[in-house]
Amino acid sequence: MADEIFRTIVVPADEQAEAQAIAAEYPGGAGMFTTACSPTGDLPATDYISSGLMSVEIVDALAEGLTDEDISEDPPFVALERLGLKLVTE
Repeated sequence: MADEIFRTIVVPADEQAEAQAIAAEYPGGAGMFTTACSPTGDLPATDYISSGLMSVEIVDALAEGLTDEDISEDPPFVALERLGLKLVTE
């Protein structure tokens, strides 16, 4: 079993599909980056967030494969506040 660590990862909307494809290559990575965020909490989404325990391999692959991600040990709402984002509510 792969080592797991807690991370919160925020990716820009234009990198969402790439982030999902990278994560899906690893066990437990399918279904990541479906939670939309924006500065106002309204659509359109500017970013997507995934947070929780994930494999070190996923974190490393995302860090290597993306150009504008935010990877932190922050709890999700702390990361969102730091980045000036809110969850999108429809």
